[in-house]
Amino acid sequence: MVRKIVLSIVTVLTACFMAMAQNVQVTGTVVDSAGEPIVGAAIVVAGTTTGVTSNVDGSFSVNAPRNGKLIVSC
Repeated sequence: MVRKIVLSIVTVLTACFMAMAQNVQVTGTVVDSAGEPIVGAAIVVAGTTTGVTSNVDGSFSVNAPRNGKLIVSC
């Protein structure tokens, strides 16, 4: 009985770690053609509702799947 409980806990923890390992934190800066930062640009992970906006320096940080695509709009 104890062995089944321990095995179940290990299985759940392994699945959680594998799920978290699939995402990476993407950081960057949104700039215009002149190299000036764009404040308030929307950065969204394609196909999700996950997104952020760039700050006053044009920088952002978002968690996205390793093979995900970002959509940037101003």
